[in-house]
Amino acid sequence: MAYPAQIEDCKGAVRFLRAHAEEYGIDPERIACSGTSAGAHLAILLAVTGDVEELEGETGGNLEQSSRVQVCADYYGMTDIIILSTDLYDAPYHINAMDAYNQIDAYNSARSQLIGFKEKGEGMGVLRAEQYNPDTPYKEELKLVEMASPINYVTTDDAPIFMGQGGKDPRVFVAQAERLHKLYIQAGLEAYLMVNSMAGRDNLGTYINEAALSFLRDKLGMN
Repeated sequence: MAYPAQIEDCKGAVRFLRAHAEEYGIDPERIACSGTSAGAHLAILLAVTGDVEELEGETGGNLEQSSRVQVCADYYGMTDIIILSTDLYDAPYHINAMDAYNQIDAYNSARSQLIGFKEKGEGMGVLRAEQYNPDTPYKEELKLVEMASPINYVTTDDAPIFMGQGGKDPRVFVAQAERLHKLYIQAGLEAYLMVNSMAGRDNLGTYINEAALSFLRDKLGMN
C-alpha cells in the first residue's frame, strides 16, 4: 500500500498502546520509538507529526487516544526524500551511482513504491525533475513525497530525538540527518546527532549504541 498507510499503521500502534496501557503495564506518558533505515524514517515521522490530522488515519481505531511519542532514536533514517539521491551523488566518498539510482530513483525502487509511483516511466527521479514545474501532472505524487518527508513537519512541540549516522552510508548520506538536526535547533528542540565517520550502516559501533540507549533512558526518566 502507498503512503501514508505506513505512518497510519505506526500511529494506530501508539494509540493501541495508550488505550491498553493499564492492561499491558505501560506508562502512556512515556512512549519511545526507534528504528533503523526505513523503520527510522517512520520513527522520525512519529516524533515530528504528533497529532497531525492528515497523517492520523483510522488504522486500529482508538481515535480518542493521542499518537504522540515522548522520545525518538533514529538510525540513518531518511528525512528529505526528494533529494535523497542527490545527497548521495554529492557525497565526499565513492558510491555506485547506478546502485544509488536503482535503490532510490528507479520506478521499482523502495522509495518510488512507498508513494505508489512505481510503473515504468515513473519513479522518484521523475518527480525530482518535475518538482519546480508549476504545470507538472504529478502534483498529487509530489504532495505525497512532501508528506513523507519528516523535515516538513518540525514544530516547537516535537519529541526530542537522537540521530545515529554512518559517515559513509551508501543509502542515506549524513546531510539528511544534518538538515533535521538544524531544524530542531531552530525550533528550540532537543536533538543529538552522533556520526561514526568510518561506518556505513547497520553497525554504527558501541559508542553510538550506548549513547542512544542513555538518551532514551534519560528522556523516559529511567536513569
